[in-house]
Amino acid sequence: MSTDKIEWLTPDDEYESLAKSQKDFAKGIALKIERSETLDGLERRFAAGALRFWADNLPLRQKRKRGKQPQIDPADVAIHYACMVNGQGKKKTPAIAQLAEHYGVTTQAIEEALKKYRDVALSLIPESPKQKK
Repeated sequence: MSTDKIEWLTPDDEYESLAKSQKDFAKGIALKIERSETLDGLERRFAAGALRFWADNLPLRQKRKRGKQPQIDPADVAIHYACMVNGQGKKKTPAIAQLAEHYGVTTQAIEEALKKYRDVALSLIPESPKQKK
């Protein structure tokens, strides 16, 4: 069995009319189902196929949590982290926890964001004189 997709070559000027016809057909089937009317053979096969397609394409895992995901800029997080650790003398683990709370993300998200810029940011923010003692 081939896994190649079929490409329908419908001219643009005909596509809108074709799409409207298909939508009307599908909505007509839905209306018949809601009214408990009998479906003919084509309508039953179409409804069964549409439901199978939906079921086959329903992901088993959520793609993301509900609501808008917090967006964090890894460079901003790294500078913020460096200011806390080098500038304020905070310990690394509490600094990460505080950043997670500040940005509304997990500590793992902060650690992931820090991977790329942590060393550069720490080199840009000098250690406070209190830390050097």
